[in-house]
Amino acid sequence: MTEGLPPKLNYSTPGTEAPVPLYHPVRRFFVAIIIGCIISGVVWGLGWHYFDQGGGAYLIFLIPGIKIVAAIALLFYRQWRTFAAGLLVSVALGALIWMAACFANFKWH
Repeated sequence: MTEGLPPKLNYSTPGTEAPVPLYHPVRRFFVAIIIGCIISGVVWGLGWHYFDQGGGAYLIFLIPGIKIVAAIALLFYRQWRTFAAGLLVSVALGALIWMAACFANFKWH
């Protein structure tokens, strides 16, 4: 009975994208958080001896600055907005990682 029906017409305007399933933006958000936290963990955790010598003060502004600039650039691309939001969240989590590294490497004597 369905063989006799004409094909459905596509009424969407040319150039419109199909809706992206929900799991893609959520996955991008969490991947951005994980990537940002790994970067912060490597810089703050493994590079702490560089801070003790007084040479790493610029990294306190450079690492979050790179994340913020990348997030602002990605906000202009609709499919990457959740990735940009994840990068912005990773800036706050990176600050927590930095504080934890400060407490862990503080000389208490």
